Amino acid sequence: MRKIFFKIAAVILVFILGAKILYKYEIKKEPVKNPLDAINMFSNDEGYEEDFFDISKEESTIIESPTPLLENQFPIKELTINPKNKNSYDNYDNIFISNATKIKIDVEKLYKSKMTTGFKKTDEPQILIIHTHTTECYGDGKNYYEKNQSTRSHDQNINIVKVGEEMAEEFKNHGITVLHSKEVFDYPEFPGSYDRSIITIKDYLEKYPSIKAVIDVHRDSMTASDNSKYRPVTTINGEKMAQVMIVSGTNEMLKNDNYKENLSFTLKIQKKMQDKFPTLARPLNLRSQRFNSHATKGSFLLEVGSDTNTLDEAVKAAKLSAICISEVIKENME
Repeated sequence: MRKIFFKIAAVILVFILGAKILYKYEIKKEPVKNPLDAINMFSNDEGYEEDFFDISKEESTIIESPTPLLENQFPIKELTINPKNKNSYDNYDNIFISNATKIKIDVEKLYKSKMTTGFKKTDEPQILIIHTHTTECYGDGKNYYEKNQSTRSHDQNINIVKVGEEMAEEFKNHGITVLHSKEVFDYPEFPGSYDRSIITIKDYLEKYPSIKAVIDVHRDSMTASDNSKYRPVTTINGEKMAQVMIVSGTNEMLKNDNYKENLSFTLKIQKKMQDKFPTLARPLNLRSQRFNSHATKGSFLLEVGSDTNTLDEAVKAAKLSAICISEVIKENME
């Protein structure tokens, strides 16, 4: 009888300890302030930034698809995200931030603060473009997608690497030397992509200490609970293109001493985009994950469109984004 009692007690103790460990490392979700905020519903991985979205007609213009769909097909709807309700976002002037963290930020103070990235007038490389999710690719322009349709490709002429290549050319056109890593990090395994890409980032920083900014270029994936997908688009200077989204990491999950400097940089870029090309950028997304942004004081993710945008739409948006980033860098050189 005593042996049975001790066995039961041991099982209960193991259960309690296990529950405490799970509770300690559980990532709790805050209530979503706005239906357009990113909600990472299916992964607590440090580096997963694709999300499910709910769509608010108040904050966007949605174009419905009239095409009848087959059983294994789901609609793709175009939308332009253009926030107006300042109560739903952290904001200053026309900067809107989708804050998915518990961190309280003074947007005005951070935006106006002097950059400490250390950009200079030099021919040495100051920007590294990298793609942690290297095989991300785009859609074919159809207004529907099929179940189990692939959104990945190893062809770097059509995947996210091509977008980074076009951005690099635009930076060069503005007199900023840039390096572009085309190394694949998300294949053959997707988990651990950020662990692999940070090794490459550190190698570049060691070889080229002049690098001040690391821009991790991705494309998003916007899927609603009814399996509808959304294609974020806008029209600028008569050309239809994808909307982009800056993702800025913090230190809520992992150590990141540079997140405030990164955020100051990205807020300036967000403001430049809004002023120069209104509706090019969706609200800046502030996240608990750091996404390797601890590497420099000028690191961030740039989501160029979603998996339902076309490559052409993404390239056009990427070029305008590079123009805005270039101008911010030039305006803040030491």
